[in-house]
Amino acid sequence: MAIDILDEHEQSERVRAWLKDNASNMLTGVALGVALIAGWHWWQNAKSEHQTTAAVQFNTLIEAASARESDSVDAIAQSLRTDFADTPYALLAGLQVARVKLDAGEPQAARDALAAIDVSDQDPALASLVALRIARLDLALDKPDDALAGLQPIANDFGGLVDEARGDALVALARTADARQAYQKALTVLDSGSPVYRTVQMKLDNLGVAAKPEA
Repeated sequence: MAIDILDEHEQSERVRAWLKDNASNMLTGVALGVALIAGWHWWQNAKSEHQTTAAVQFNTLIEAASARESDSVDAIAQSLRTDFADTPYALLAGLQVARVKLDAGEPQAARDALAAIDVSDQDPALASLVALRIARLDLALDKPDDALAGLQPIANDFGGLVDEARGDALVALARTADARQAYQKALTVLDSGSPVYRTVQMKLDNLGVAAKPEA
């Protein structure tokens, strides 16, 4: 894993820029990106043979994922969960397995991989990002009730993405008025020039609300 030497300001700016550029692809990117930043911080504070071994294994997992070697990905991920549960790479492995399963057209397997991640000792923001990805997969699995329930406890709105997902679930449940409110709330915090804003506005227009929400 490549590691850059950044001061605190540069780190925060990189995270902010990354989130802005990738917000439209939450399901496949945001959680992994934020987790990688968290892993970088952790790496700087605790370099040991145990953690180095975990990092090497995770790098091997990434290579196996790129080569579409599903069995190898599963085996390495299991090793990281079992032997390196005290490192960020166990969480990263779960996220990577979920992505591999989703790319293979297996949304239920992807959801199972995310649900198996132990987020009890993780940063609350990371735990919330995992929950958001699970909710997105519940929507893909045509389980809007489960998606809505999973979104309920998420405190961080992630720049409108939670409200967008909530709107999608409400649309699937034919709760049009509530969906409008969720999309309108999302638009109040989304960057008006972002692709996500345009997507949410389109969803709102499709519900018969072309006007932008009040400030």
